[in-house]
Amino acid sequence: MVYLIGLLALLMIVAPIVAILPSSEQKAQMVKRKLAMADNLRVELTHIDDPDPNPEKYLSNTGMPLERRLAVKAYRLALRRPAEWREKPLNHWSFVRRLSHSSLSRTDPVNGFLIPGWESEDVPEEGFSEEWRSFFEVRIPRLADDIVRIEEINFIVSIYWQEQGDVKELLEFLSAYRNFRTEN
Repeated sequence: MVYLIGLLALLMIVAPIVAILPSSEQKAQMVKRKLAMADNLRVELTHIDDPDPNPEKYLSNTGMPLERRLAVKAYRLALRRPAEWREKPLNHWSFVRRLSHSSLSRTDPVNGFLIPGWESEDVPEEGFSEEWRSFFEVRIPRLADDIVRIEEINFIVSIYWQEQGDVKELLEFLSAYRNFRTEN
């Protein structure tokens, strides 16, 4: 009987310690974030408007509509500003993954892109040059399926995703974009 009481006491001490240990999924997320931070990226937990909301997903139990916000992780890369950045217009653009409609084979009407499942938003007034267009059309389809938005605002490139895919593809995209921006 004394052994049983001692075992129960030991379990009561050990159980809370084991409960707070990270799961294997959390450990994998930590590895991804450490790789990103080692590559000078900032990682943030944030919310964005769901770019492809499922109407049934955003209904309460009583049938009332809920706010269409999606919890994502933002991996942000700050780009070096060129010396003449004040004279040039700022580079604002974004690509959003759309799955609910048939954008899988048609050209994006906003800027003529042909990236399956993606639409461009906030493109510059003068549009993208052919080099920019070919860069995006080649690189974006290689990214993980759980990436929902890619954007650049004020020399900061952000990728919003669920952290289920491979972080190496994301890092390669950002590295290639950084190199592309310094050349163009």
